[in-house]
Amino acid sequence: MIKKNNLDDIKVYIGDLDIFPFYALDQDVFLAHKNNKLIKASFSKEIIWMNVKKKFALHHWGDIYDEKIYVPGKIFANLPNELSSSYTNSHYSNCRLKNATNDTIEIFDLNTGKHLRTINLMEIIKNLKEILPYMKDCANPLHLNDIRIIKEVKHANYFPNGKIGDIILSMAKIHTIMLIDGENFNIKWFTFGSFTRQHSPRVTDKGTMLIFDNESSLPANGMSRIIEIDIETKELLGFYEATGKDYLDVKRGGRIQLYDNRIFILEPDHMRYFELVCNTQFISNQCKQKSILKLEEDPNHFLSNSMSFSEIVIN
Repeated sequence: MIKKNNLDDIKVYIGDLDIFPFYALDQDVFLAHKNNKLIKASFSKEIIWMNVKKKFALHHWGDIYDEKIYVPGKIFANLPNELSSSYTNSHYSNCRLKNATNDTIEIFDLNTGKHLRTINLMEIIKNLKEILPYMKDCANPLHLNDIRIIKEVKHANYFPNGKIGDIILSMAKIHTIMLIDGENFNIKWFTFGSFTRQHSPRVTDKGTMLIFDNESSLPANGMSRIIEIDIETKELLGFYEATGKDYLDVKRGGRIQLYDNRIFILEPDHMRYFELVCNTQFISNQCKQKSILKLEEDPNHFLSNSMSFSEIVIN
C-alpha cells in the first residue's frame, strides 16, 4: 500500500502466497482471504481474526461499507435444479453438471468476521434477458471478480435511482458490469458490449467509469486495455491500449485504483504497478505509463504471486 500523499513510501505484502489481500484498512492492517477463509491480518504476518466457515469459496476483490465486508464468493449446486430450470431460452437451463458454481456476495461483520448473509447472484440476474445469450459456461456462468460499494452521493447520482450503499459488480464470463440496490439487491443499471472478460470498474468524479478490459485489444502489445464509458449513456468515450514499447496484457485479474484524480494500474501477470498519466479529457492512447513498482516475476508461482500482489493503494 502507499501512504497517502507519498508515492515513494510503498508497502507490499509478499508473505504467505496463499493469502490474497483485497482491502487495506490502514497502514498495517488489511483484509484478505486464505484457503476460502476470510482473515483480518497485518504486515507483521499476524492474523487478527479468521472466519472458519466452509460453506462457500472466497475469491477476488471486495469492499467494505457500514461496518460490513462484501466479498465475492461461490456456492456449489448440482444442475439441473429449480433455479437453473427457470432460465428459459438460455443454454444454462440445459446444463447437466455436479458441483457447478453459483457466484455470490458474501457479507461479513467487519469487526468480528462473523458471516452475516449470502446473496446468490443467479437469483438476481435470472430475468435479465439481455445477458442470457452469454451464459454458456455451465461450471462457472458468471465469474464475479469485483464488488464496489458506492460511498459518495455524487457517484450515486450518476446512476438511475442510485444511492449510497448500492453495489457495483463485475462479472467476467458474461462481460457485464451491473449496479444493484444495496438493500433489496434489485438491478438498477447494467452495461455490456464494450469490453471482454473485464475487471475493476471504477466510477470517476466526472460521471464516467473506467474499466480494465482484459481481452479487447490487439495482441502485438498485449490483449488488455483500459476503457472509459459514460455512465448515463453507456457510450464508449475512449480507451488506452499499449503502443510502441509499452505492453499491457493480463489474463487473470487486473486492477484500476483511482487516487486524487490519478489512475493507477496493477498488471499482476508481469508484477507491475504503474500510473497511467493522461492529459486528455477522457482516456486515450495519448496516455503514458509511468512505472511505480516492478517485482521479479516467478513463472513457477504465477497465480499465487499475482494474487498476493493485489492491493497497493489504500482504498
